[in-house]
Parts: sequence; structure tokens; C-alpha cells
Amino acid sequence: MMKKLFWILLLSFAVGMALFYFLIESKVQRFSESVRPGLRSVLVEIYKSKLFGGYWENQLILQIERAKSLAPWNRAEFYGAIIIYSDLDTSRAYLFVTTVGRDSAAIEIMSSDKYISSIEMEDYERHEFNEWFQEINRVRSLFELDKLNGSDSSLP
Repeated sequence: MMKKLFWILLLSFAVGMALFYFLIESKVQRFSESVRPGLRSVLVEIYKSKLFGGYWENQLILQIERAKSLAPWNRAEFYGAIIIYSDLDTSRAYLFVTTVGRDSAAIEIMSSDKYISSIEMEDYERHEFNEWFQEINRVRSLFELDKLNGSDSSLP
């Protein structure tokens, strides 16, 4: 009886891990090859934090830093994927906006019709992306206004 229970548990674990792998891969496959590793790392941390608790923000910041070595188009694609797939609230939202907001080249690409039409998005994902993109631009505008008024404020 114990042997049978062991094999059932082992099989359940293996099936669960396979489903987890396919869930992550189904999300990253629609993005370019250079974006996938960073996106995969963030998604794994997000799902681990949902299962076991903990933070995934450190992985987000690490992958944003690593994305700086990518071409602007790929950085824009990575940022868009993060917007679509992650729950950016409170401190995560602040970290994301202040970090990504400094990347003018990627932000410019994200605002282009060519970029928006090139990314496969469901309607709800497109809505989420558009809302977040507007927020990023609002924050950037506030910091630019501060600069014009002679304040020392800038994106952190």
C-alpha cells in the first residue's frame, strides 16, 4: 500500500511539473528568442511566489538590468511581456515604472503602431498593456515637468 501511494505521489508531482513547464513555455513562445530566458525566469518566480509565498521583484529587477544589453526592440518586447503577464501592483508597479521609464528608446518603440501590431495579444492583454503604457508616460511626464521647473526630481 505504501509503495502504491509513493508512486501515485511521484506521478502526481511529475504531472504537475510537466504542466508547470508547459504553462511557462506557452507564455514565452510568442516572444522572440532573446526575450524568452528573462521572461521565463520572471514567470517562474511569479508562479513560485504564488505557490510558496515570497517575492519575485528581485528577479524582475535583475532581468530588467539584463535586458539592457538587448536591442531596443527586444527590450520593448520584454517590458510588454512583463506588463501582460505579471501582477504589477504597489511596490512592483513603482519598481517597474521607474526602471522602465528611463529607457527612452524602448518606450518610443512601445508607442509605435508597428510594435503594437507585432505583439500577439488578446483583447484583455491589449487593454492592460495600453493602461500600463499610459501610466509609464504619465510618470515620465511628471519627472520631465519637475526637471523643467528646476526640481532635482528624476526617475530614481
